[in-house]
Amino acid sequence: MISSPANAEVIMDEKWEDFRSALKKWRAVEDQYFVEITKIIHGDKAALERSQPLVHELDKCQSQVEQAARRFTSNS
Repeated sequence: MISSPANAEVIMDEKWEDFRSALKKWRAVEDQYFVEITKIIHGDKAALERSQPLVHELDKCQSQVEQAARRFTSNS
């Protein structure tokens, strides 16, 4: 099956949006993490507990960004 240029453009647009969405989520979690780190620096001991799940979420988000980037740059 030969895809048309229009189909290829739609696929690239979808891949780009997937990448942007993953990156946007990663940045939001990163911002949240840095807020908690700032609170820790200023003596909020409970912020340490709140920051722990964010570390795991950051790792997950980074993986999603990397996967989306690979999909975006792949030829298929």
